[in-house]
Amino acid sequence: MSDVVRFPEAKTVIWVCGCGCTSFELLGDLTARCVLCGAKPTTEVGGWFPSEKGQAWIGDLPTSEVASNEDGTGFMRRLASRRAAQENVVLTLACEDTGRLHLWADAHDEEQRQWARDRLASAIEMLGPKE
Repeated sequence: MSDVVRFPEAKTVIWVCGCGCTSFELLGDLTARCVLCGAKPTTEVGGWFPSEKGQAWIGDLPTSEVASNEDGTGFMRRLASRRAAQENVVLTLACEDTGRLHLWADAHDEEQRQWARDRLASAIEMLGPKE
C-alpha cells in the first residue's frame, strides 16, 4: 500500500492534469484518465489546486467550471485541436465565424466518402433538433 494517494485537507480543491484539463474518465480498474490527453493522474502530470466559484483559466490557474464554457471557447479549441491531432483521426471539420468551412477527410473511395457523410450526419444530429 505504498502507492496510497494522500488527499489534501478538507477544503475546496480540484485536480488539474498537467495539460490543464479538469475532466476525467473513471475506468473499470478504479483509476481515472484525463479526457484531453489520456494521462492517468500522478503528481508528475498534475496536482491539486484551490477551487473557487467563478474561477476561470488564467495562465497556470485551473478552471473550476468543468461542465461549462463560461470563459469562452478557448478550452474547447484546445481540446478540438488535440483530438484532431490524434493519429487515428480521419475526418475534421472547422467552421469560421464568417461561415468559411475547412474539411479534411482521409477518404479515397466512395465507401470511405459515404462513411464520412454518415459521420457528418451524426454530428448534425448532435446539435439537436431545429427550432
